Parts: sequence; structure tokens; C-alpha cells
Amino acid sequence: MTSTHYVGVCILLPVEVICKKSFVKKKQFLKRKELKAMSQKRKKPIQISSIKELQRIRNDPNYPLDGYYELTQDIDASETINWYNGIGFRPIGTLLYPFEGKFDGKGHKITGLYIKDSFDENRLFVTGLFGLVESVAEIKNVVIENAKIFGWYSTGALVGDNYGTVRNCYSINCSISGYYNTGGLIGENDGTISCCYSTSSVFGYDWKFCIGGLVGDNYGTIVNCYNTGSVNGYNSVGGLTGRNSGPIINSYNTGSVSGEWNVGGLVGENFAMINNCYNQGFVYGVKNTGGLVGESYCVEITNSYNIGSISGVKYVGGLIGYNKGRDTMITNSYNTGSLSGQLEVRELVGFDEKGGIIINSYNINSITQIC
Repeated sequence: MTSTHYVGVCILLPVEVICKKSFVKKKQFLKRKELKAMSQKRKKPIQISSIKELQRIRNDPNYPLDGYYELTQDIDASETINWYNGIGFRPIGTLLYPFEGKFDGKGHKITGLYIKDSFDENRLFVTGLFGLVESVAEIKNVVIENAKIFGWYSTGALVGDNYGTVRNCYSINCSISGYYNTGGLIGENDGTISCCYSTSSVFGYDWKFCIGGLVGDNYGTIVNCYNTGSVNGYNSVGGLTGRNSGPIINSYNTGSVSGEWNVGGLVGENFAMINNCYNQGFVYGVKNTGGLVGESYCVEITNSYNIGSISGVKYVGGLIGYNKGRDTMITNSYNTGSLSGQLEVRELVGFDEKGGIIINSYNINSITQIC
């Protein structure tokens, strides 16, 4: 049997083919070099010095939604009240085109921002300086002052709906109004908020729900934050967040909180852990009113307390107004705030439907039963 060996086989290509291959390789090399240069360029911050430059993000190819930005000075945004036929500033990032970049305010203020969501086919749904912020995004060191924001769904001074990281950001003396998920700083949070605060007033329209001093509806993490502004709403109203489904740690409220249903000094309706937190603000509600939580479901509250006055009609408690969770546990917590109400008014939990566990917790103030 004979075997065949191919040794030193050489295939000659026409000159034009060789040139074409060389050209393609060169083109690919240049493309890679160009992309690398663009990547390096994007690492350098795009500097923002005016409200008009800020509005260019997404609307100008040189200001992409995944860019890295920084403020170079305080910005006067008061002219936005006259933009777009009274609608004002258009939020950075939408439901279809979210913000995916980095934004560093460098501690500078954005003053007088105005946004009014329309109630037609152009409705924003996410209303704030930033609309929708993706999980890869980071916003830090931004101060929003004296803003007027009117929204429909997910409304906040800084972000409408956040999935990213927000830290060292402040909402100061702003007026924030909305129907659903309305907060002094962020409307809905699915990311992480740390070292932030709000001194702004928050108002929820009609019978809508999830109104909070810092966040309207929280599914993420809140740590080292506080609110001092007043909060008014109807259902699920809280000094920090209207409804909570994520951990709240080392945070507090001193602003007054009022609503109809599920009203709490920290959280209106709670589904998650609260640790090392307190409320000092006055709390008023008609049903399910608590110094820390209005209505609670299977959660743990530890090392937390209320020293604010609490007034309600039905189901009023020094820490929790109404407990629906069998596994709810209150540990090392207390109330010293005054309590007043008509029906089911108690020192720590107004009404315990499922039989929660209370450990090393107490009340040292009197209860006023109103007939």
C-alpha cells in the first residue's frame, strides 16, 4: 500500500487577491485602533457647565447615554420652566433609552430645575433629572435645589426609576408631586442608595400610593440616608419610603408624615428588614399608623426606635400600626413618642393579626384613647 505525502505545497495567489487581503487586515487593524481610541476617550469625563449642555445627553451623538460626565460648576436651571411649551427639562434616560453611564456632580448644585410630565401620548412615566437609570450606571455628588417636579409614575428630584448606584446626592427644598411612586430624591429604587438625603416636600395626588420622603417605592438597598422634609399622601406613605421591599440600614426621618392608609414614620408598607433606624417626625394616619411602619409583613426590625408623636384613628402602634406577618420580629427596639387614636391603639403594635415576636423591646409613653 502506497502512502501519499504533501510536503511544501505552495499555492500562488494573484497579486490583486494578496493586495485585497492586506487591505482588509489593515482596515481591521485601523478599526480596532479606532475603537480603542474611542474607548480611551470615553474614559475621560465629558464636562458639563450649563443646563443646555446637560440636556444634550442622548440628544447629541457627542453626549451618549453611556458616557462619563462631570459638572464643572453650579448650574442655574431656572430657564427650564419655559422649555417645550411648559413641560420643562426632558429627563436624561427614558424607558426605551435608559442612562447607562457615570455622572459625577462634584458637589455642585443644579438649582431651579422644572419638569412637568404631560398627560397625553407623550407621558414620561419616569420623571426627574434622570428618567430611567440602568444597573451599570453610577450617579454621585449631585445636589438638586429648589426644583419643581410634577410627575405621573416614578417621580423624584434626581431619578425617576433607579437600578444603578446613587451616593452622596441631595434633594434640598424641592417640591415633588406625583401620583404613583413619588419620592423626594428617587421615585422607584431597584438599586443602591447610600449617604443621601432629602429636605424637600413630597405630595401624592388623590388616592394613589407609594409616597416617601426619600424614595416612593423601594426594592433595593437604602443605607446611611435620611429625610427631613414633609410627606403627604393617601396610601403607603412613609418618612423614608412609601413601600419597602429591600433592607434599610442606619437611616432616619425627622419630617412630618401624613396619609390615610398604611402610614409610617419610616415606611408606609413594609416587606423587608429595618436595622439601626429611627423616626422623630410627627405621624398621622386614618388606618394602620405606626411610629416606624404603617403595615408590616414578615419582617425583622432591630435596634430601631420612634420618638415622634403618633396620631391615628384605627390600628395605631408605637412601632407598627398593623402586623400581617407571622414571622415579624421586633428586637431591641422601643417607642417614647406619644400615642393617640380611637380603636386598637397599643404601645408597640396596634394590631397583630398573625402573632409576631417581640424581644427586648418596650414603650415608655402613655396612650390617649380618643372616643
